[in-house]
Amino acid sequence: MKSKALLFFIILTLLSCKPEQETPKLSGLLWGGQGNRLLIELLADSTEVKDTLLINHEGKFFWKPDTFIAGIYRIHKNETQKLTILMRPDKEYYIDGQYFSFPEQAVINEDENISVGYTKIDKFSAEWQKLNLSLSNLVKENRNKWTKKEMDSISVYLDSVDAVYKTILFDKDDHPVENMYALMQKYGDRYLFDIIEDSTKYLYVANRLKPYREIPTVNNFLVKTDSLKQFIYKLNKTALRKQFPFHIISDTSVTNKIKDKIVYIEILKKGDLNQIRTQKSRELWKYHNSDVQFCFLMINNQQDVENHIINNNFCFYIPDSLELINIQKDIFISNKNVNYIVNHNGKIVARNIEDKERNYILDELLKNKVSL
Repeated sequence: MKSKALLFFIILTLLSCKPEQETPKLSGLLWGGQGNRLLIELLADSTEVKDTLLINHEGKFFWKPDTFIAGIYRIHKNETQKLTILMRPDKEYYIDGQYFSFPEQAVINEDENISVGYTKIDKFSAEWQKLNLSLSNLVKENRNKWTKKEMDSISVYLDSVDAVYKTILFDKDDHPVENMYALMQKYGDRYLFDIIEDSTKYLYVANRLKPYREIPTVNNFLVKTDSLKQFIYKLNKTALRKQFPFHIISDTSVTNKIKDKIVYIEILKKGDLNQIRTQKSRELWKYHNSDVQFCFLMINNQQDVENHIINNNFCFYIPDSLELINIQKDIFISNKNVNYIVNHNGKIVARNIEDKERNYILDELLKNKVSL
């Protein structure tokens, strides 16, 4: 009798014990959203994760994926209203907000700032893409009507638009994953941040991303930047200490001015000569009348201005069609402006450097602290 009672007690105990509920990776309460749904997707290069979040009669939703992949997730209400967040394996996420204003004022884990950076990038990236679409449509409509000069002006305008949005989207003090997300923004197949032109930003972000390598998207980014490092290293190695090909310039009034001198040479793909002349003269005012010669090659092939302007130690030169062929043949030209510092022996001592580094090297050369 006692054994039956004990068995009965054990059965009751087992029945009353509920298995421990697994905490959902993502859950939330969206007031006024009863009966609606959201779409969640992982932003990744290869792995596809998409799921539908059903909002129940209480305005609550729960997401328990069979296998969770860490990364940047986007939660859509529709095509334009979306919330972007970084989700890591060691945390759960809870969203509290109003469905009708989502994602505005939605709070994640009681932290109003957790998605602010991604929201800013989404907002201004959408603006940039909209401008690109408008310009693209405008060019298609007028391709056969506009002159080359008008087409070039559109290209210059697009470059200026890119420059503005690059400044808005990328802040080096932001979280490194936010920086990576900014570098991922593109219109069609064209990235706002070109991997060669903006290689300094890519490598800066890659260096800060190493603690997040367990995130597949981050790991893929780091693999890409490792290849970029090798490319830039080989590119610079082949250029440094080699003779600069002065033969690409046939105008002797220019070559006589810059040969056997310390020279900063910059090859500019686009822009108005007079505007660039004013800009560069202001930017490099400290070197006016110094022992450094500055030569700016304008390869946008303008035909309505004289082919060169020489003012003291500054020269602005427009190559003719034959010279352009030699430039493309002898110098690696990407989507960016290319620059060199050449010593008095005609050897390249620096290539594709930022303004601060350029000034430092020129100052050192002028002080004769390094080999000329």
